[in-house]
Amino acid sequence: MAQNPPPPVCPVPGGVPVSLPSGRSKHWPDLWTIPDHPLAPNFGMYQGKIYFGLVYSAPETRKALKNFLDVAPIPEGTPDGIEKAGLLVMAPGDCLIVRDIQGSGMEEDDHVHAVLTPPELFSQELRDDIRSVRDDILGPVEERTAVKGGVAWERSPEAKSLRNADRCSSLTTSHQAPKQQTAPMASTRMPLGVLSEHQTVRKHAIQANAAIAVEAMELSLPHEAKLLRQRAEACNVPRVGHANNYFFPAMQLNLSPAAEADTAVQTFTQNMGAFAGKHIDYHDALNGWTHLLCHSDLHGDEDPGVLIIMTFGVCVRLGGLASLLFSGRHVHGGFPPTAKEGEKPHPHSYRMVIVSYPPSSLFDVTGKVTLGYTPEGPLNICKEFIDPKYDELVIKGTPTSMTADALAIMDEEAVMDYHGRSLANLAAGLTRQLPPSLGARFDVNQFLRAFTYKDPVTREERHLNPWELGPGSTEMSSLGCTRAGVTAAWADAQARLKPFFPELESTKGLIMAEEEGDESVPATTGDKPGGKHPREEEWVMRPMTRAAKKAKLQSKSYADLQAAGQKGHIQSVRRLHLGATGIRVSSRKKGNGKQRTGKEPEQGGEASTSQMVLRPRAGKGSDGENLGSEDEDTSDGDFRPPSERVPAVKRAVIQISEDALPEIWKDSAAYARGDHPGPHGISPSEDGHAVNAEPSAKPYEKVLATFSQPHLQKLLSKLQVEVKKLEADRALIQRYSGTPHKQIYMILEGLDKSSIFSPAFVSAFPSFWDAITVQEHKSNNHQLNLLLMRSQIMAAVGSAWTWLDVQFPAMCMAILRDEVDKQSAPWLYRLVQDVKKAHCHCGVVQLDPLSYDLRVPSTAARTFNFSDDDLEPSSEVLETCVMAVLHSTIRSWLAFPGPQSISRIQGTFVRHLTSVFGSGQVLLLDKVWNFYRLARTALLGDRLPPRHAFQPDMLSEFLQDLSALPLADSDSEERRILSQIEDAVTAHRALL
Repeated sequence: MAQNPPPPVCPVPGGVPVSLPSGRSKHWPDLWTIPDHPLAPNFGMYQGKIYFGLVYSAPETRKALKNFLDVAPIPEGTPDGIEKAGLLVMAPGDCLIVRDIQGSGMEEDDHVHAVLTPPELFSQELRDDIRSVRDDILGPVEERTAVKGGVAWERSPEAKSLRNADRCSSLTTSHQAPKQQTAPMASTRMPLGVLSEHQTVRKHAIQANAAIAVEAMELSLPHEAKLLRQRAEACNVPRVGHANNYFFPAMQLNLSPAAEADTAVQTFTQNMGAFAGKHIDYHDALNGWTHLLCHSDLHGDEDPGVLIIMTFGVCVRLGGLASLLFSGRHVHGGFPPTAKEGEKPHPHSYRMVIVSYPPSSLFDVTGKVTLGYTPEGPLNICKEFIDPKYDELVIKGTPTSMTADALAIMDEEAVMDYHGRSLANLAAGLTRQLPPSLGARFDVNQFLRAFTYKDPVTREERHLNPWELGPGSTEMSSLGCTRAGVTAAWADAQARLKPFFPELESTKGLIMAEEEGDESVPATTGDKPGGKHPREEEWVMRPMTRAAKKAKLQSKSYADLQAAGQKGHIQSVRRLHLGATGIRVSSRKKGNGKQRTGKEPEQGGEASTSQMVLRPRAGKGSDGENLGSEDEDTSDGDFRPPSERVPAVKRAVIQISEDALPEIWKDSAAYARGDHPGPHGISPSEDGHAVNAEPSAKPYEKVLATFSQPHLQKLLSKLQVEVKKLEADRALIQRYSGTPHKQIYMILEGLDKSSIFSPAFVSAFPSFWDAITVQEHKSNNHQLNLLLMRSQIMAAVGSAWTWLDVQFPAMCMAILRDEVDKQSAPWLYRLVQDVKKAHCHCGVVQLDPLSYDLRVPSTAARTFNFSDDDLEPSSEVLETCVMAVLHSTIRSWLAFPGPQSISRIQGTFVRHLTSVFGSGQVLLLDKVWNFYRLARTALLGDRLPPRHAFQPDMLSEFLQDLSALPLADSDSEERRILSQIEDAVTAHRALL
């Protein structure tokens, strides 16, 4: 049905029609400007226009608009594209108010749908603060590049991007949809109780953004702010970043480099993923508001880009500092900063956007919140304990509990004391998980005084008894002990009793306890001779049970993959006999009825029924190494009966000879051993092992072949075929509403049962084929995700060793030679100067990481004693010895893997690949991971004798040969194919 025509005049007095371009869709409302409205914000001298529109709530009209929004492309965000699409461009101070023309017609029933708060209303302090955040996130201008990793935020290993959105990062909380669980982001974890440098930037961004978002909400929408404040207070929504932030507990950072006009949409999609195009934030609360804060840093003449609200045909330009309030539940999308047609964007131009939003999980209370941890796992607060609508709900369960059922075995006073003290135990345990910097203290007896109950006889109100030996108690109790003394007295009494119980010598539980049904359990380790309770610092979360592991691993992305490994699925495959008729013959038809024994008849003539039995194949020995070490072989994951398992072979420990070391590392090894350098450096010690074997043929020929054009083209063709097939099946995948692994399992399980001719089984086949198609694509997508995950692992290891082997020594040498200012790295400057001073004065230096503001876990201080024996005051000797101490110390402090690990070979391998080929794209090649795992043998072969450790210069010949490959040329055909491989991987992940 056609859309209802708008009334000829605005229903609000004084309304003036807005002149809009002719290309504007008929599905978008006509708009007027009106002089005033009670819901409009009061911005004083910065007041903009009040736009007023009408919508029709008739079902057929709403459906027509929904159909239009489903198929309408998002307009191009350039000035020409906006004009052509007929979009209304809102300016700072403007707002959009919409009325349902079929509603009451009362102003109080109208609704504000967009407000652009003027930045001038924010204090100069707030504006300076958010500018500082932008500069911290983007980093120095001269260090920026347009690709991922091109800004300071992304260069931190703690920065985690969203899945399928490479330049988007969650800042605060995350919501795991499969488990309906909300908690802070994993990258907010503080293992040492202090904020890292990256976390400090994150917290500053959260606080500065929250201050502006809260002020914008209270200035622009005070009536909406009141409702949200009430809801947040009742549902205990966390106030993130600001004491008055009742509105936006979740925040997301989006980074958009300026793009070329011809490739703007493609570039924006690669960076933002699903957030680039037209989309709806379905996980936002319908009653909530989204705040978009933009602070661009554009250095060229780029257009700043826009945010488009498709539902009403309006947009907002995102230049400079912009603050927009709208609903993410409307169809919306964006457009990046764009250079003029035919021009290149400035390489340092970026748009920073922080989106703050109200998650439905917290405001509508659709899930649970992870409050803390117990040794058994996460401690979650369920929605029934949060949402006021459940306040009268009494939850009952089948198993008995000490809360609901203890009155049957205890009197009222004992029940209430137990209940209060149990809650106090829980509260005290959670309080201990708070960061120590808060100095939080929990008073048990103050807590217990909050409880009252009524005497069942007198109906008098009674209080709980105080708990002298409760958590946190340090005073002597009326029982003659302190809480800490109870533990010592109990252990002492137990130790005195053990000599009288020879039964405790049975450590394997051969003699069971007295029969008490299912309540009888074997003795614990702590009760056995030699049994120990863990030290206080060893109290960590207990290993997860099978059920807990199963629940933890369930997620939307991997549900089907996980289900494929379930016991039922595996057994169905093992029992599968293809070729059997599936008809079960009754026992009367089986001849003499005797049970046949011995071997199954061999396949022979036509008379025998041939059966192909799928059995687990015996796995081959692994040809790979694990990530951290070559000490042990690893299984290839195939099922292998216990009798066929091959024990792991221990390899020899490898140590290096100084003849194979570069000068600085040669001196480091000798200095650490106790030798002292002469005027010409350190002489090899008598126990050194020279490396004088003849070099063998290059062991890395297969590695080089991986980067040849035929191999690259083969991989590209394979990916392109998968993308085309996925595009062809995309409509099927989108309309498919079943669970593929369940339908596959139905067929597998059915073939093993007698009901294969039942209507239910036969009717499962039509949807079975769709399930197979969907599952195949999910399997391919999982392989690509695995490829990307492995590339991240390799990139991280390469970055770590590059820091230690290249960047750290270079910085230390620059400090020694007074080439940098001490403000560049104050802690390192002090460390270098301390070592240099001790060397020059032939003294003792004790190096403690805490003295240099390094919060590294449990690292003991290191002491070095500089002697004047055979030392000459030359700058070369000074640099050599100081660098030896610095490198050894930092490697120890930062827990880098030792010489028995292949990690350093792997890191050097990755560094050479990325430096020669220009980017990390090369890590996406399938065989690179195999060579990475086999780094020692794949790159060095037998060139590294036993008892020799790896040094980076051992791969110098490999680096030269790598640099000679065509792929090293940025204009080569191989480089073009490599770029297409990355595009194909990105396209595949975006389609599914």
